[in-house]
Amino acid sequence: TALRTILATTDNVIGGTRAGLPATLQVFAVRGVNVTDCDSADLTPELIEYDNRGFNTTFGDVVDLPATLVEYRNEGLNTVGGNVSDLPAILQSLTATGMTTITGDVINLPSALETLNVGGLNTISGDYANIPATASFIAATGSNTLSGDLADLPAVAEFVNLIGASSASYTPGRDWSSLQRLLRFTGTGTALSSGEVDSLLIDLAATVGVPTSEQVIDLRGGNGARTTASDAAVVTLQTAGWSVFTN
Repeated sequence: TALRTILATTDNVIGGTRAGLPATLQVFAVRGVNVTDCDSADLTPELIEYDNRGFNTTFGDVVDLPATLVEYRNEGLNTVGGNVSDLPAILQSLTATGMTTITGDVINLPSALETLNVGGLNTISGDYANIPATASFIAATGSNTLSGDLADLPAVAEFVNLIGASSASYTPGRDWSSLQRLLRFTGTGTALSSGEVDSLLIDLAATVGVPTSEQVIDLRGGNGARTTASDAAVVTLQTAGWSVFTN
């Protein structure tokens, strides 16, 4: 029977390259102390899920990823680069941290992307309004420079973590997801004014649900200090179980 799945979830120490993986492989998931390394071009042509965490040193360009890839998660000492416009068109989940140097504009991300989790040395840019409408998990750290109005984030966005070099503004009136879990903006670019912080808190208090676990709103960093205008909103959020952090 052709091998289709490699799954190692303990303290494995898999070494070597992956150029010799079987061509039929569809799932490669190694989550331990692995020390594998390879070129992205060596991944198998039928691969659907690639999940590699540890001390790996994957390199190459995203243009060489298999067109069949739906989930791509690469954490460690990897140095994968390339432009987001060259990611597989059907990709639904992108996690790239470590020493990655992925570039490009979010408008060119795969249209069905649900998870955008980029850290490291990447320099992704673009307007929040152009993030795929399907993205419910958005985490952009590192050297990225996203910008725009937070009110234009995808309506389904439940997890928003923007702590890199990003900028933001906020226009009142957004209906935030009742499933909201995290909203953090502490970017080092253009920050929110005190009035925008107040408006954001008021809108969140009016629309988010009661958290099923600890949920966080974090608007510290270079943002303006909130004023008494948002006192009632903060009380509402905290009473519902939210942790609220502002200047």
